[in-house]
Amino acid sequence: MKHPILLSPEGAAVDEDGQLTSINAESYASMNMWGLTPEFMQTLEDGFKGFFANMGNKDILKAEYLLPIYIDELLQAGRVSVKVLDTNDKWFGVTYKEDKDYVVKSFARLIEDGVYQKNLFEDLK
Repeated sequence: MKHPILLSPEGAAVDEDGQLTSINAESYASMNMWGLTPEFMQTLEDGFKGFFANMGNKDILKAEYLLPIYIDELLQAGRVSVKVLDTNDKWFGVTYKEDKDYVVKSFARLIEDGVYQKNLFEDLK
């Protein structure tokens, strides 16, 4: 299930099957950069097993075990806590093939501006 975030005339919104729902553009969003403890891995594995056990008629090849949703369920149940780390960095992700050109150009600009070196791991040799 995709819920693309887009810029509408009123500001940021989520497009849910053509229905725009306004969202706060300053809200935190998970970019799936998680720092998890080794102890959490068993919880994650148990949740993964439960995810597949409760699939019903869903197509297993299109199923997504979404970490932010699972962690939110655990938060709501009071089973875990999280710490949000704020950053001013810009996130570039390729979720859809249409994203690739923008991301390639964005990284090229970061290299040009000296934020990254052209060979990212050159200094590790």
